[in-house]
Amino acid sequence: MVELVECYDVGGTKIRGALIEKEKNKIIKIVSCQTIRGSPTEFIKQIKYLSDLLRRNNNSKSNIIAVSLGLPGPVKNGFLIEAPPMKINSKLNVAFEINKFIKEPIFLVNDLKAAVRAELQFGVGKTVKNFYILTISTGIGTGIVIDGNVVNEFYGEFGHTVLERDLKKANMCNCGRKGCWCAMSSGLGIETIIERELKRKLTIKNFFRLYNSDNKIKEIIKRIKDYNAQGIGNMLNAFSVDLIVLMGSIALNQFNKVIPSSEEIKKYTINNKIPKIVPTNLGDNIGLLGTFVFALENLNGK
Repeated sequence: MVELVECYDVGGTKIRGALIEKEKNKIIKIVSCQTIRGSPTEFIKQIKYLSDLLRRNNNSKSNIIAVSLGLPGPVKNGFLIEAPPMKINSKLNVAFEINKFIKEPIFLVNDLKAAVRAELQFGVGKTVKNFYILTISTGIGTGIVIDGNVVNEFYGEFGHTVLERDLKKANMCNCGRKGCWCAMSSGLGIETIIERELKRKLTIKNFFRLYNSDNKIKEIIKRIKDYNAQGIGNMLNAFSVDLIVLMGSIALNQFNKVIPSSEEIKKYTINNKIPKIVPTNLGDNIGLLGTFVFALENLNGK
């Protein structure tokens, strides 16, 4: 009997689900849907919808042994505490709700803490023992590995460090404060800036496309890059690492426009050694692979 883990990578824009074979670490099926933000009820319905798709026509010689979800916010004891990228700002008992239609063991993990597990097992962790994962997408978040170990619990919420204190410029964050890094440089933050400063409808993709032809947009993007330099500087002041691994659509697709140079980061850190910043080599599947590793850890009692 082939043993499978049903895995989910939940983001503010998209939810991806997959079946991954335990023995071969192989993804055998992927499904996805656009995230419905702001509705815990709809989120649970979306997981049920994707689970039904994954299990449809499932080979009788295979067996799902666990379900694992990577979520864009802190999790504890089966609860998602909050998920700003999804505009969920109160506790949600995800495990309880999913147990209504899934009977296998359910494991929940913060998406960045899942991603660092993927890098440890399948990526840079094979050669690097101290590194950050930084995602810049709908939201901003970090995962931390020190001496080859994932830093768990509620540590590393750098996306909610306040960078902008000028109330005329500071965006409201979903956490309830103004000027947080994720409110200023994430996809949601950029959407707010477009609405307030450009006063026109513009997708984020087209916003970046106009970098060379619109001086106002170029000025805004340079400011976003400086916020990122400050945020990364704060990260390095907390932990000196050997590498920063990037994930998330904005970080990867707009690397040259939003990722600061070493000299730009040095303005905000006392750490003279600025580590190399590289895109993940695991691509879009980093989150799925991370939730897979997390499930195996729990099944093995680690």
